[in-house]
Amino acid sequence: MSIPEIIVCGRDRAAEWLRSERRSELRYIVSIGDPGQPSPDGLMAHPARKLRLRFNDVDQDPHPVTGYVAASRDDVDRLVKFLQRVDGTTLIHCAAGVSRSTAAAFILLCILLGPGREEEALDHLHRLATDRVILPNRRLVWFADDLLGRKGAMRSAHRARFRRWFTDELLL
Repeated sequence: MSIPEIIVCGRDRAAEWLRSERRSELRYIVSIGDPGQPSPDGLMAHPARKLRLRFNDVDQDPHPVTGYVAASRDDVDRLVKFLQRVDGTTLIHCAAGVSRSTAAAFILLCILLGPGREEEALDHLHRLATDRVILPNRRLVWFADDLLGRKGAMRSAHRARFRRWFTDELLL
């Protein structure tokens, strides 16, 4: 399967996309925000197939310091099921375009490329986000690894690429 165009960005850039002349090219939109955070302007009126998820960018639930709410397994199950239907231009955004959206894009790339190509999926993800640091939310990746039956391949690729950012092992 060929890889459709994937736009990974923050909330403000997503709103720009939804107002742009290219907005009609979008067939799928994954919108990830904090609980209570409004959707980007133009999201609800856009005719693309949409998935709106609300959880904080943390990997423990509840986060021991902030009390923020992390993605649940059900959230990631909904995300995976949505991404398994993607076959066209897709916009994926979170607040900054660094963690939750890049995790969702990594999951999509793993689905599109198939098992055994997780490192290639990360290489492709880096090419999508050359203008910023990326750090895919590992909780989303860990759950998706299980849901997609990847037997640790997504986790392993993530650990190898982003090891310096984490000093602990994620326990779900």
